[in-house]
Amino acid sequence: MAIVKTLLSHGTNVSINDPSNVSISNSSSAENPGGWSANVDYQLALMQNIGSTNLYLLYGTDDASTTNFHTKLTPGTQVDLTDVVGTAINVISETSAGTAVFTLASPDTSVTAYPAQPANNINGYNNP
Repeated sequence: MAIVKTLLSHGTNVSINDPSNVSISNSSSAENPGGWSANVDYQLALMQNIGSTNLYLLYGTDDASTTNFHTKLTPGTQVDLTDVVGTAINVISETSAGTAVFTLASPDTSVTAYPAQPANNINGYNNP
């Protein structure tokens, strides 16, 4: 008999953005479209190409182009950006203006809040 192991989960309070169509230009790279913030450790972050042209995604602050990109999204595909933390994203469309939808679920607590530190401050944080 096969044994199936289920993962334990814990509840996390999140705020999910209101989805909307985001127009992606084919003449200049859009930095942090769809309300993306490099300072948020998203519980869920998806970008879907709902247009009819290819989109090119670049991680970082450089301008995305059809030759300078990390991920190419063809029409009807999506990319999971959940593990992308601490960096900007840039997107450009291949031909006419493209369209993307971002699903961003951010935690209700600030990710800049430091964990409790021991009295000797071994992690280098300044406790007020």
